[in-house]
Amino acid sequence: GQGELPETVLTVGIEKIVERRIDHLPAEFQPWLEFAATLGRKLDLPALEQAFPSIPLRSFLIECANAAVLETQSSDWRFAHNKLRETILRRIAPEHQKRLHREVGEALEVVHSRDQRNDLSATLAHHFEQAGVVPKALRYYLQAGDIAAKLYLYEEARSHYSAAEKIINQLPDTIENRRLNADILLKLINYSL
Repeated sequence: GQGELPETVLTVGIEKIVERRIDHLPAEFQPWLEFAATLGRKLDLPALEQAFPSIPLRSFLIECANAAVLETQSSDWRFAHNKLRETILRRIAPEHQKRLHREVGEALEVVHSRDQRNDLSATLAHHFEQAGVVPKALRYYLQAGDIAAKLYLYEEARSHYSAAEKIINQLPDTIENRRLNADILLKLINYSL
């Protein structure tokens, strides 16, 4: 009879198609794709150019679009499908991923103004946390929490403060860090009521 194929067969088939698309691109594009995949589904072209000043950006975008790896929507470039991005990320060794998160965070800090960084504070916190840069991750999580709280997005604020509370324990046990931890806990309580 006609039954459904097991999900693993479909997943393996899709995975092979995705890998074929990626493998059709020139080898020199791989570091750029890895950086872009670490950045997120949507590409931040200024950050990409900051990290790779000699990148032939136009050629890169056109070839990736021709391979159906990237697509454009109005003036924004992004991965054509999140499966493409996930496949690229899965291929990256953990230590290299850590370094990429740091490079992404640093590039975003350089190319975006202070006001734009406010909007990116949760993204920056995530990248620096993944990179193991705990002080910057903490600072950006607190900033993201404060911004969310000002916008009455209390659930989001709690999420950022919880992340900050979790990682502050990775810092040295100082009086200043204890005070900061107490402040974070008070914010968590305040926005839980």
